[in-house]
This record gives sequence, structure tokens and C-alpha cells, in this order.
Amino acid sequence: MYGDAASLTYTDRGGNVGGFVQATDTDVASTQWGFVAPSRFLGNKAHFYGGSLRFQIRILSGSVSNTGALSEVVRICSNSSFCVSWHPVVLPLGSGWQTFGVSLVESSFSSSGATPGATLQQVLTSISELRIRGEYVPVGVDVAGLDNVMLVPPTQRISSSIEVAGLEDYTLFGDGTGLQRVVSGGNPGGYVVGQDQNVAGTAWGFALPSKFLGDLTMFYGGLLTFDMLVVSGTPAALPTGASDYLVRICSGATNCMVYRPSFTLSTSGWNSIAVSLEDGDFVSTVAGVTLKQVLAAVTSIQIRGEVASGSGNRAGLDSVLLTALAPTTAGKTSELGG
Repeated sequence: MYGDAASLTYTDRGGNVGGFVQATDTDVASTQWGFVAPSRFLGNKAHFYGGSLRFQIRILSGSVSNTGALSEVVRICSNSSFCVSWHPVVLPLGSGWQTFGVSLVESSFSSSGATPGATLQQVLTSISELRIRGEYVPVGVDVAGLDNVMLVPPTQRISSSIEVAGLEDYTLFGDGTGLQRVVSGGNPGGYVVGQDQNVAGTAWGFALPSKFLGDLTMFYGGLLTFDMLVVSGTPAALPTGASDYLVRICSGATNCMVYRPSFTLSTSGWNSIAVSLEDGDFVSTVAGVTLKQVLAAVTSIQIRGEVASGSGNRAGLDSVLLTALAPTTAGKTSELGG
């Protein structure tokens, strides 16, 4: 543990699946707490670059806050001062176990610690500490559980970082307009941007290029990650109605799976978002259809761009990545036994 955490315990049931570890916050003012990974996650992990770090969090007591910028959620160090951190704006925590992941690429992390200029590739060659945040309840004593921490090496990947000239074959859907490539200011490099035409009752967004279509069965259980930027407008909580979604994956016109988190993006830079490609994280638009079935013949993947209110709101998209789950990992917390 780190920070003001106390009472680290291992419970042999109630995890996802099997056992899990949990800790309690002692509510020291201005002190964040969390979990420190065991020794199996340390040392030379350079071969995991391009893969992902996955973990599951469950809030066992306390009232979760899903709005407002978070400080670091993951911190990886090769010594006490040479570190990189992942700090998404929000993690959409709800009831039960929630799966999260971060792509182990430079654009997902920023240098932290006393020594500036650290890169993820450098840190992965000699990891001395890996931390995962446990505190998501802003006020009072809280308890959180952690399970299924995995370092997943790169396997099959499909990526689009908008690094080359042109728009690939990105398009806009809904009442989106003004699709263009911005040559700098992305995360990193260039990015694509679109704008709302303010048609009542119509949301807009980005349709991913053809490289993300077809048989994507191998990506089931993996991750879809992307970065979003609120260019103009006032960020608003994402709607969760029957016709709303942040991500929609379709096989044909009607067989679709949608991902509906509930959080508000930040205006203070790029928002890194990770979506677990599992049936439990998606809702079917047609009874009986599963994500596995849809991934076998994907005809479209859409990412909502209307993440802010205001006339002509604009948003940017960058670093879209599909990562398959590899069969070998650096360890699972449910296997630790204490």
C-alpha cells in the first residue's frame, strides 16, 4: 500500500473470480492512497511495451465521484525519482467490479517524479514500483478492492494515430461536419476534429476507418482505447438513454453493441479512455445479440464526438487503438493468496 491506506487484506472469495485484495482509507487530508504491485511485476518488462496494463476495481464503501480531474491512477517507476504516470480525467466507477486498462505506449503516459524526461520505454526496462490508485471517494473513509491485475504483452493490434498526412478514411456521422486533420497538438502529432451542426435530437461523432472493420474476433476480451479533446463547448455528462452511447460497434444495420459510461470529460487537455471489449461492458440493441457475435463481422465502429454542449461544439480524436488480450501475463491478484 501507499499513502494513507491501512488494513490491507486478502479475501479468498468475492473477487472476479476467486479472491481479491482490499484496503481501507484512513482519511488523512490531501493524501491519496492505493495499492503497490508485488515483485512479479518488477524488473525488466520491456517486452510489454505496446501491450496493456489491465486491472479491476470495486468500491466496497463510500460515495464515488466520477467528475473532476483525477491525479495519477497508475504510476510506474524505475527508481524513486524516474517515473511515468497515467492520469485519465475520470474512471467511470459504478457498482460491482469495473474493468479498466491502459495501453502501454508513450502517448498514454507522462513523465513524473523528481527526474524530468522519463519515457515509458525507459522505465519498463527496470521497474522498481508499480502503483494503482485505490482512492476514488473524495470525502470520508472508504474501502476499495483490486483484482485481476495483468501486464499483457502486445499481440494483434490495430492503431490509428493520425501521424501521416490525410484523414485515412475517417468519416463523421449524425450532424457532424467540418472533418479535418490538425497537423499538431495531438497526443502525439496530428489528430482529427469535427463539429456539431446543432440539429435537435441528433448526436454526432467519428466513424473509424476501414482497418477497424471485418472479423475482429481476436480482440474480444481486449481493449479499445482512444484520446478525446474538447476543442470548444462546455463538457456535459454523457447521456445514458436508450439511443445514446460513447462507443457503438455494429454488424449490419441493426445488430449493434453500445458502451454507455456516465462521466464528464475535461477541458484541460486530452482525455484518455479505455473500453474493455467484453459483453459485460456493452449493451445490445437487439435481444440475444452478443459482442462476440458482432465482432465476428464488424461493419462500423462509431465514437461519439458530441461530448460538450454549446452551439457548434467541436471535439478531437486521436490514438485509436484495438489491442488483443494475450494468453500470457505478468500475474493476477486473484492468484496471490494474501
